[in-house]
Amino acid sequence: MQSVTRSRKKWRPPIAMVVVVVCAALISVPLLALLAVRLTSNQFVRETEQSLIQQGAIYAELYATAFAALDGPQIGAPLSAAQKQHWNANLHPARAQLNVHTDLVLGPRPDGHGAAAPVDPRYTKIANQLEGVAKHARKTTLAGVVFLDHQGRDLSAHGAPSFAFLPEVQTALGGDVGAALRARGDDYDPHPLASLSRDTGFRVFVTFPVISQDRVIGVV
Repeated sequence: MQSVTRSRKKWRPPIAMVVVVVCAALISVPLLALLAVRLTSNQFVRETEQSLIQQGAIYAELYATAFAALDGPQIGAPLSAAQKQHWNANLHPARAQLNVHTDLVLGPRPDGHGAAAPVDPRYTKIANQLEGVAKHARKTTLAGVVFLDHQGRDLSAHGAPSFAFLPEVQTALGGDVGAALRARGDDYDPHPLASLSRDTGFRVFVTFPVISQDRVIGVV
């Protein structure tokens, strides 16, 4: 008996299928890269926020100590019972709360609004001292610091403009730590892919309440 050798044709995908697979691969690579950037950027934002919270706690303590050393009436919004318990505890850590997956990137920080009432003289006396510490520390931390009074007014800016209208400042004036993501420049214009790529052109803002005698007497 003679063996019969049957030749089998090797399967080859059609050109159309090859084109589709290649196009899908080309599209998926940048999408996967965007997702990777999104995950790593969220971790970076959390670490930045936590660092700013730690710095804010130190500045707030210096601020409160300098203010308490001056004579004057009590001012500032009183803390709630729960807030008193929190801030008077031996340990009251503040955790990072920003999330680039869910939090919107707000527009650039607007200029402060003009304030009609004069700033309490006690704030004027300690403003230069606080600014001096922040100026020297910034050489290492690279973080900008603004000191506000109990009404959200900038102690160092001419005319003491108020930032009390900002949501993160309102949170701190209410006795809690606030945070926000804000765009870096005036040309901020969210595009349809912003929710996926989470543009990295933003800054992390943290507002830390300054507490003295169970009242919020300022914000860092």
